[in-house]
Amino acid sequence: MDKRQVNMSTMISRSISFVALLLNGIYSYQVQAKECYFDKINTSTVSAGTLVVNNYNPSSTTPVLLGTLSAGEYGHITCNTGNDGSDFYGRSTATSGTQYDSYTSTSGSTKYSYNRVFFPTSIPGIYYNIYIANSINATYTAYIPSNTSWTREIDNAAEGGFPVGLYIEVWQRGVVSSIGNGEAHPVINGEVGRFKAGNEDVSSQQVVATVNASSFTVKFATPTCNLSVSPTTIDFGDVGNDKPRKTFTLKNSNCVNASGVTLKLTSTKAAYDNSGLSILANTTTGTSAAGGRGVAVSYEGSSRQYLSANDTNSSVSIDFGSIVTAKDITMAGLLTCTSASNNSTCDDYTPGAFTAAGTISATYK
Repeated sequence: MDKRQVNMSTMISRSISFVALLLNGIYSYQVQAKECYFDKINTSTVSAGTLVVNNYNPSSTTPVLLGTLSAGEYGHITCNTGNDGSDFYGRSTATSGTQYDSYTSTSGSTKYSYNRVFFPTSIPGIYYNIYIANSINATYTAYIPSNTSWTREIDNAAEGGFPVGLYIEVWQRGVVSSIGNGEAHPVINGEVGRFKAGNEDVSSQQVVATVNASSFTVKFATPTCNLSVSPTTIDFGDVGNDKPRKTFTLKNSNCVNASGVTLKLTSTKAAYDNSGLSILANTTTGTSAAGGRGVAVSYEGSSRQYLSANDTNSSVSIDFGSIVTAKDITMAGLLTCTSASNNSTCDDYTPGAFTAAGTISATYK
């Protein structure tokens, strides 16, 4: 009985000793401080190449990310044991013409919210921001904030080290009324912001973002569509003195940056109707050819609009309402008269064969 009591006492004593050692180990780990800093810093002016924008809505008032450019590595984050901290800080050094929105960090043990800044480009409504991140897996993202004072953006940056890339996001943040020559560039020339790691008191080893008009180009692809006609031939059949109208479709497909179109009509042979409209004339020749007839081409929109053939001042402009990838346009051909007539018939004509041809050209906006 006594021997069992002694053994149990020994077991309890060992258990207590084990728990004490475990607690000591945990306590020692928690008090180890960490510090992170930038090294291998790239001090060159930002150079990020060209972003081609194929589709966007110039009328949009909702902010839209158009694309991202990489300027390459701008440093390396190194973390060791120390007391200088391991947070990311940023601040803006340019405020002219900027906008901002609220952003919450996605990395670190504490998620910080701050306002990120958007810098203007040469096209009103097109802006850009700048951020740094782990260039391997895009974690630890920190934007230049709108605040010109140091702003904590990421808590507990890293357990080790990683390369730091610098990136540019291009945004549409308002209505774009004109794109000029189709290219946007930064309008600020010089430093726009900087980052540092450690704590708020660190004053060295900062990543600085400096831009000029050549730092990047946002190129808006020329508005265009693949244009086809369906059907390609209108068959009016056998007609007398009546004036039949038949519709056809202009099919716009695979459109890029197209929000509207202007149409023009040309023909190798044209004549005038009794109202002075230039219409498609009969290309059939000889004694079998019909006379006194032609085809008037119109856009069948909310109100009918005629195209006068070979007239540089005659066009029809159609607004698609937004950027589209495809758009069908209803058109019509009217077999009409080249001589005076009433509204419904062509009385002064020569029976015979009739063929006419026209080309519709499209300029997209």
